[in-house]
Amino acid sequence: MTTSLAFVLSILYSCPTGSSHFFLFLFIALFVVQFLVPAFRLKRKLNCVIDRLKAVKEANEAGVVDLEAIARRATAVGIYSISGVGMPFCCRPVDQQDFARICGFPQNAEELFFLFPKAVYPLTPSQLREAVAQRSDSTVVELDGEVVAFANFYRWETGGCCAIGNVVVAPAARGTGAGRYLIEQMIDLAIAKHRAAEVRVSCFNGNVAGLLFYHSLGFTPFALEERQDGKGQRVALIHLRLPCIPD
Repeated sequence: MTTSLAFVLSILYSCPTGSSHFFLFLFIALFVVQFLVPAFRLKRKLNCVIDRLKAVKEANEAGVVDLEAIARRATAVGIYSISGVGMPFCCRPVDQQDFARICGFPQNAEELFFLFPKAVYPLTPSQLREAVAQRSDSTVVELDGEVVAFANFYRWETGGCCAIGNVVVAPAARGTGAGRYLIEQMIDLAIAKHRAAEVRVSCFNGNVAGLLFYHSLGFTPFALEERQDGKGQRVALIHLRLPCIPD
């Protein structure tokens, strides 16, 4: 907490006098908002605030004092605000014309196996179309009008469990927050549309980045299933869940 405060103060110190008051007010307002959101989202929301302030600091170091230019800088590094103001990411239902682009996201057979075990590399629009037809709420995330992430539900129960699958992010958008935004949107969709009591994801043991990512979102493992990869080797499929209703 001390480190974060020192970082914020360094940002305010580096800002021009006129804008420092604005950023101080912005920080205080965002900080207050954090304590009004549900506890299970508080940590990741605060991380977004810190990331946004880092973008502001970089803009000031570059001599940018125009607020619109600062917002563009925040957008460029993939930051989305808590309130949605200036949010570069948006989501919508998948469209047939998106399939070709999504098929280019998996960079090798292993990546494809992680997101779509039954598919054959390289992924084709026909394979993806068949999967979408058997699933629900296939969703894409856009950044500056370009599709950068995709997911859907392979299981959906009203008042029960929704399981997220086919999760993939464009190589160029990895590390920008697109994946986090995607999963948060799918969680919100599960709650709002299906009144889900629990959201689940499954991740292979070899996908360490995926396991760490879901852990950071609050998912916890509850079951393990033996599978075989494309080479016939034994692998473990780890099932994780996130309760949507407090115990």
